[in-house]
Amino acid sequence: MVVCVECGSDVDTLYKEYTPSSIRLTICSICSSTADKYLEYDLVLIFIDLLLQKPQVYRHLLFNRLGNVWSSDTTKHLLKLIVISLIFSTYAKWAKLRDFYCYDGCTIDGNYLQLPHNRLFLISFLASFELVAFIVGVFLCIFFYCHIRKTTLSFKHALMAIVLSFFGKPFFMLSMIWHYPIQFM
Repeated sequence: MVVCVECGSDVDTLYKEYTPSSIRLTICSICSSTADKYLEYDLVLIFIDLLLQKPQVYRHLLFNRLGNVWSSDTTKHLLKLIVISLIFSTYAKWAKLRDFYCYDGCTIDGNYLQLPHNRLFLISFLASFELVAFIVGVFLCIFFYCHIRKTTLSFKHALMAIVLSFFGKPFFMLSMIWHYPIQFM
C-alpha cells in the first residue's frame, strides 16, 4: 500500500516509468499534488526534513519507502538509530546533571564534573530503561487500541515510527553551540 505524502490517501502507484531513465510522478486525485515528492529527493534533504519533523517525510519512509520492505538491513538501521537515540538521551541527562551541580558558575576543576562522570554508566542505563519503558508503553496502548477496535496493526511499522520520531533529538546537540537554558530542552 502506497500513500500520498501530502494528504495520506491511498494511491495506486507513485510513478509511471516510460523508459529506464524517464519517470513521471503520480498526481494525487484527492489533493492534486505530487503523490510522493521525496522519490526525487536526495538522502540529505530527506534527513533534513526528518530533523524538521515534517509529517510528509514520515509518510514517505513508513509507507512508501520502508513500508513494504523489511529486511535485515532495515533491522540494522533501526538498531543504529536506537543506539544514536540512547547516546543523545544520555547526553541530555548528563547535561541536566551538570547544570544541576554547577548552578553558581563553578569551574571545571574540583568536584564539578566528577559526580556526573562517575555515574555515566548509571545515566546511560536509565536512558535505556526509559526508552524501553516508552516503547513497551506505546506497544501496550497499540495492543489495547487494536483489541478494542478489532483491527490489526504491524508492530514492525509501529517500532519504525517510534524510532523515526526520535530524529528531533539531534537538535539538543545544538545546545552545545548555543547555550540555551536547560528549561528549553
